[in-house]
Amino acid sequence: MNVVRFGSTTAAALLLATPAFAYGTEGATWAGGRATFRVNPNFTDPSTGDAAAQVRAIVAASMAWTLDGAAGFGFDFEGTTDRAEVNLDDGVNSVFYVNQPSSEGALALTFYSYSRSTGRMRGFDVVFFGSSAAGGDFVWSTQTPTPGSNYDVQDTATHELGHALGLAHSTVSGATMSPTAAPGATWARTLEADDRAGIQFLYGPGSPPPPMIDSVEPERGALAGGDVATIRGSAFPSSTPVIVLVGNAECDGVRVRAFDTLTFVVPPGAALGPADVVVRTRGGDAVLPGAFRYEPNPVSLSINGSPRLGSQILLTSSGPPNAPFALLADVAAGTATWHGVGLELAGTPRLTFLHDAIEGRGTPLDGAGVGPVRVDVPRNPRLALRVVHFQAVVRTGTPQNAEGLEATNAILVTLTP
Repeated sequence: MNVVRFGSTTAAALLLATPAFAYGTEGATWAGGRATFRVNPNFTDPSTGDAAAQVRAIVAASMAWTLDGAAGFGFDFEGTTDRAEVNLDDGVNSVFYVNQPSSEGALALTFYSYSRSTGRMRGFDVVFFGSSAAGGDFVWSTQTPTPGSNYDVQDTATHELGHALGLAHSTVSGATMSPTAAPGATWARTLEADDRAGIQFLYGPGSPPPPMIDSVEPERGALAGGDVATIRGSAFPSSTPVIVLVGNAECDGVRVRAFDTLTFVVPPGAALGPADVVVRTRGGDAVLPGAFRYEPNPVSLSINGSPRLGSQILLTSSGPPNAPFALLADVAAGTATWHGVGLELAGTPRLTFLHDAIEGRGTPLDGAGVGPVRVDVPRNPRLALRVVHFQAVVRTGTPQNAEGLEATNAILVTLTP
C-alpha cells in the first residue's frame, strides 16, 4: 500500500501494480455510518462524456458500497461542486479531476483527515490525475464497455471511495480494494467477498436502503405480456437478488443495469387495466401504484421451435381474453375465406384445422388472451422442404365482419429434414 502520512492526514493511492492476501483498514471510521460527498464533473477527456455522465459514474461507485456492502454504512451524494484542490478543512468531501501528473504514478489519490483521539473520520477528497510523472497520460472514460486504452472512472472511484470509508488495500486478487488497475478494466465496480468482509468489520452488518421507483417504461402493454420494460429509480443492488412484481405476478428476466435502472419481462396480466409495480430487495419494497396498464392483446400469431420433420412446434394465437379462436394450415398461399374472413391461405384442396373453438371444437384463448397449440411435424421424408402456411382467426367482437371475427398475421415455414 502506497501511503503518505501528514499528521492525521493520509493519502491512499490506486497504483498501476501489485500484491495479494486480505482486506486492510486505515484505522478510522465515520460516526453514524454515513459520509456525504460532492462531485466536480471536470474531467476533460471526451470519453468521460458530459457532466451528468461523470456524476452518474461516481455516484454509481458510491452505491456499490451503500447497496452491496451489506454493512451499517452508506454514502450520501449531496450534489456537485466546483472545488478542484484538496482542502480537508472546508467541510466538503469532494471528488474531482486535475490535469496534472501524479508524482507516485497513482491513477487517483484519496486524502482524508481523522481524529486521533476518537478514531473518527472528519473529511476526505478524491483526486483523479491526468498523467504520471514517470510518463504517460491517463485517459479516463465513463463508457460501457470501457475502451481498452482508457481507465474507467466508476471502477477507480469505487476503489477510492473504499479508502474514504476507511479501508486500506487488500491483498486478495480481484477485490475492489486490490491496489492494481489496468486500462479497460471494470472489475472493481463490483464488490467481492473480501471487500464486504472489510466494510462489515468496520461498520458491522446492516441492511441497504429501500429501493425507489420513479417510472416504468413502457407504461402499457398487451395482456399476454412478454414485452421488455425498464424501471428507473434508485437503490437497485447488483450483487443481491432483486424481484419485480407486476400485479401479483413475479417477472422473469430481471437485470439490474445500474443502481438506478433495471429491466424485466412483463408477465401475463390477470385482467385488463392498471397494475401495481413492485421492486423488492433486501432493503424492502418499493411500490408504484397502477404504474403498468394491461391492454387488449393485438390479434396475432407467433411460432416457437424449429419446423424439422419429427419435431414439435408451438403456435400461439393472441387476442382478447377468453375469445374463441381457430388455427388453420394450408400448403399454399392464396385468398381463401372462412366465415367471411379473408385469409392468406389458398384453401385448396381444403383448409386443415389445427384448433377450432369458434365452431365449438376446442378451448378459447385463456384469461390472458393467449392460445398455445402444439403441432407435431410428421417424420415423413416426402414432406421435406414443403412450405406450410399458418393463420388464426379470433372472435374479437369488433365489427370486422358479421360474426366479429378477425384474422391474424400469416406465418409460413419450410419443413426441414
